Amino acid sequence: MLRWRQLRPWLLRLAPLLALGVVYGGAALTSHLNIGHRHLLPLYPAVFILAGVAVGTLRISTRRRLAVAATAAGLQFAAAAGTYPHYLAYFNAIAGGPANGHRLLVDSSLDWGQDLSRVKPWLDANNSGPAPQPVFLFYFGSADPTYYGITARRMPLADGLKAVVPFVRLESGIYVVSATHLANVYSPYRGPWTAPWESEYQALRAQEPAFVDFHRDAARRASLQLQTPAEEWQRRWTRYDQLRFARLSHYLRVRGADADLGHSIFVFRLTEREIAAATAGPLAEWRALIEQAAAPKP
Repeated sequence: MLRWRQLRPWLLRLAPLLALGVVYGGAALTSHLNIGHRHLLPLYPAVFILAGVAVGTLRISTRRRLAVAATAAGLQFAAAAGTYPHYLAYFNAIAGGPANGHRLLVDSSLDWGQDLSRVKPWLDANNSGPAPQPVFLFYFGSADPTYYGITARRMPLADGLKAVVPFVRLESGIYVVSATHLANVYSPYRGPWTAPWESEYQALRAQEPAFVDFHRDAARRASLQLQTPAEEWQRRWTRYDQLRFARLSHYLRVRGADADLGHSIFVFRLTEREIAAATAGPLAEWRALIEQAAAPKP
């Protein structure tokens, strides 16, 4: 065990780094600004230096000290090579690796919309032919899907630019969902599903035919606006979209994806039965669907 007189010189030398860690680290962790792991990056140089000092003070031979350093460098190289080319999605092995990262952190810690270019090649390889399935896109990012040749029904909240999109009915097909939307972190309906949310959802679901008419039928829209202002219809279908996707995302997180595109975009092939139970059925049917997805596979 190191005695105080042995430890004191090191503490004096490392005082600036320790002060940086305590002051900056404390401020970053207690701040209300919480938009990603990148706010902790200034601590990394200090951590690297401290790690080097720790290896340098080991009471072992120089040869063994070099072996420790070489092993650490080799492990880092292996981790980088194993993550290539998805460096933005990197998570270490203790966290479960890149494939598990979306279960821990999303938004700017993982998902910058960087994998949108992978969607079209996947669709070309897996959804071509004379009768392709409809594609529903819940994209988190600022890129334009049409630039990449993606033909999809773009869903509310699916555009980082917050573009207004028409109301879309959900049906069986291919659902392409960004990790941040899958986690539902920006929704007012995040967290465990509650009885008041279910009650509100079922009340709004009864109005879905009116939402469709409001978007697709000009005459019907004019009639509906005589009863209720357009702003109120907008508020209702926005809340319905949010509740509907919150219900769906609960199921998708348990079900698991059929394809992983770069660890930030996930693809789900959903049947009519799944969509009906997840978004249109009663609460008991929704719960049964989730329990079935969570059950161990034979």
